[in-house]
Amino acid sequence: MITTSKIFLNRVVSDVKFQYQVWRTVVDWTVAVYMVIPAIIFGVIQYREWWVNPPDFLSLIPLTLFINIIFLFSIKGTVRLFFDKGDQLFLWQKKNWINGIITYSLCYSILIFFLMHIVFFLLLAPFLIVHYQLTVGQLFNLFSFSYLFGACMKFARHLVVLSYVGLKQKIVNWVTLVISALLFNYGALFISNYNIWFVVSSILLLGILIVLAFKRIHFKGVFYGDIEREIYQKMKNVNFLLGFSGYDIKKPKSPRKRPLLFRSSNTLFKKRNAANALTELCIKSVLRNSKHLLQYFQLVVLCTIIIYTFPLGWKWLLWLLVPFLITSFIRYFWQEAVTSDFVKIFPWKDKDKITAIKKFMFIITLPGYLLISFVLGFQVFSWTGSLLILPIGGFVLYYSIGFGLKMILLK
Repeated sequence: MITTSKIFLNRVVSDVKFQYQVWRTVVDWTVAVYMVIPAIIFGVIQYREWWVNPPDFLSLIPLTLFINIIFLFSIKGTVRLFFDKGDQLFLWQKKNWINGIITYSLCYSILIFFLMHIVFFLLLAPFLIVHYQLTVGQLFNLFSFSYLFGACMKFARHLVVLSYVGLKQKIVNWVTLVISALLFNYGALFISNYNIWFVVSSILLLGILIVLAFKRIHFKGVFYGDIEREIYQKMKNVNFLLGFSGYDIKKPKSPRKRPLLFRSSNTLFKKRNAANALTELCIKSVLRNSKHLLQYFQLVVLCTIIIYTFPLGWKWLLWLLVPFLITSFIRYFWQEAVTSDFVKIFPWKDKDKITAIKKFMFIITLPGYLLISFVLGFQVFSWTGSLLILPIGGFVLYYSIGFGLKMILLK
């Protein structure tokens, strides 16, 4: 007899076998013997060493950095639903089976996230317990809070994808990221130190998780979209490996979707030459791509929060390092733009490329870095400092671009 549980179990087993075959094409016996196994042995030895003698550089790193790392890990990942193309005919008339598979899938996603959370905290345990002197009870409270908080965030962001489209979805995701980062930074250590608040927060987060799961199970009108998203998630590892093989894999775009900025292709530079034309093409390709904009703003927000929460001495050091981080991140935007079929039609000279990339990196990085500088100046010197630091930030960014260009491959 066919049941929902059997269908779900068969699909999980099939997915595990498929992912195993995908990675087996890369990690054959030679790679396993000469690279994977020695790396595991070395990792185990190094891990045991950390329990006895933590790395010396930890004395320079505040605990806040590890809290932000835990936050980033907690919000990563997605919800798998294990639907297939054939379900458009097979399951469409069986609403109870659809809800059953969604229920099993949500439980499976939470279980996998729990196991990954255990492994992640075991890796951080030598640093948090030996160096930062957290007790086992505090570590358990931090683990539980991070797990429940991350599970709620996964379900909430999943519901945002189902409820909103286009610019609304980006704005809601951005606002959710900012609020959740602030709550996690200021709540994680406080809750881990007080058992009573840990119990209260755990009950609250567990209740929110149940409500979000119930709402997702009974969400209507998204069945076909769920199938498309699940197929994309299933093929994620394949796309990742093919990307390293030189294949340019892009998600299909809607032909009716209009960009928010530069819809009429207005010129950005009065002086028309090859370098300005290439700069303009690359800038517009970023500003017209909602995914790139979201990634850029997420990076800026996270850098702002990290600098805001760090001690005073670290704030200025991180402020000087942020341009290198942002420029090394947006180099992928440049590479995607200059390797597009349209841009490659024209025979660009190397000197024009160098001039164009300098302008591109400066113009794209400037708004985010000025925002970070404004927040830093306001926190340290109030309004006067926030205004005075802006021109200084512009000069720092300008002279940092040359170092950032060393990380970019001009083709």
